[in-house]
Amino acid sequence: METRQTRESYLLSSRFVARQNEFETIMGYVEKSLSDEPGPKTALFVAGVSGIGKSRLLWEVRHHLQLSRLRFVETNCYDGSLSEFAPIVEAVRHVVTLAE
Repeated sequence: METRQTRESYLLSSRFVARQNEFETIMGYVEKSLSDEPGPKTALFVAGVSGIGKSRLLWEVRHHLQLSRLRFVETNCYDGSLSEFAPIVEAVRHVVTLAE
């Protein structure tokens, strides 16, 4: 039986810890990118060693943006991939699909 608690569990997960500054920095960047200020629009790249919380941080950002009805495109880059441009190609494919 679906209850309010089960519906909320689809969206909620464990508590977001120790990344509030990074989250606020990214959200500030997003807000600036969405503003009507003149200038080029750019992409944001998040990088770091494995295990420091990049995926969880971006999950929180994506969740926040999707609840605000904004689009979020994410790709991953791994050592040893066939091409260093693969994540960019994947992102462009997502954007083209959204534009269509």
